[in-house]
Amino acid sequence: LLLLDYWPLRRVTGDEWRVTSKTKALLRLVLEKVPFFVLAVGLVFCWTRQEFGEFAGAMAALLFSTLPVVLAFSGLAYTDIATGCMQCTALFAFTRWLEKPTMRSSLVLGVTTGLGSVLITAI
Repeated sequence: LLLLDYWPLRRVTGDEWRVTSKTKALLRLVLEKVPFFVLAVGLVFCWTRQEFGEFAGAMAALLFSTLPVVLAFSGLAYTDIATGCMQCTALFAFTRWLEKPTMRSSLVLGVTTGLGSVLITAI
């Protein structure tokens, strides 16, 4: 019910709809922040599944996705979720590289480390 107040489209008259500035802000949020939230949840699942199994991975992803701090920074225009997600992804890629140092894992490590560094100030 609280989201109804922030609904970005308002009915003007009849079948006409007006796009408000909230629509643009919501679209920007969805395109810029939500993918990093989804990537972070997937990372928590994959890393925990690798270490402790399927059930632990699912529970860790569920608990991570319901943390108030994670939800707050995913829904605000901060760079914290993008930077934190990519830096943790780089750590995961580093552990994978330590287990199996191939060209593919080296490239993944380099790309994720670079994105983690760039996203500190980019978004």
